[in-house]
Amino acid sequence: MTELRSVHVVPDRLGRWRVQRDGDVQPLSEHGTATEAERAAANEPAIEIVVHDRYCRIRRPPVRRRRVLPGGKGERVVEHVQRSIAGPDLDVE
Repeated sequence: MTELRSVHVVPDRLGRWRVQRDGDVQPLSEHGTATEAERAAANEPAIEIVVHDRYCRIRRPPVRRRRVLPGGKGERVVEHVQRSIAGPDLDVE
């Protein structure tokens, strides 16, 4: 079984945003905006997602949960955003 690690969203010197696992040198993906990188990070299996801004500050993005609902003309995806008020040591379900 693969050990889950944190996934980080970090800016690079050229203005792009990288998604990478804790301790990895190579990014999992690169994106034009922080928002795109956060969405990509949310799809990776990880213990947590940590977003680094250009001023060396860190934050944790809102928890995004996706559900697929059956619809008349196919399925539709509903994304629910839950703002976390828990600290880093607390689990958010």
